[in-house]
Amino acid sequence: MPLLRQQLLEIAEDACKDSGNLTTAQMKEVLKLVLLGVRQTARIAMKATDSLWKSDTWRSLIEALDTSPKFKSSPALKKLCECIARTADSSSLETPKQQSKKKRKADVLDANHQNSKKHKSDS
Repeated sequence: MPLLRQQLLEIAEDACKDSGNLTTAQMKEVLKLVLLGVRQTARIAMKATDSLWKSDTWRSLIEALDTSPKFKSSPALKKLCECIARTADSSSLETPKQQSKKKRKADVLDANHQNSKKHKSDS
């Protein structure tokens, strides 16, 4: 994974330079690949995610995107980098136990719907 991170970061940083030859769409695909790698690492080894993907490097890429004439007008790329950095920062990730405690909106709505049916049938 460290080699993959290094190579993808190098591709992204080179693209931010004037001599970079990636289009915005191609850069987006590179960042999506990074995000996929970070997410898979988080699923397998959550505590190692930040040490493997180094969230600070992806935050610094946001600055490079801001200064790049080609990419500075693309908020989608910056959002992807922010998402990568946030996901790579393993201290901000929730454990599966924490995730299961959260109620989905659909579950809450379904429970409210069931309660309203019960009250109508009681009348």
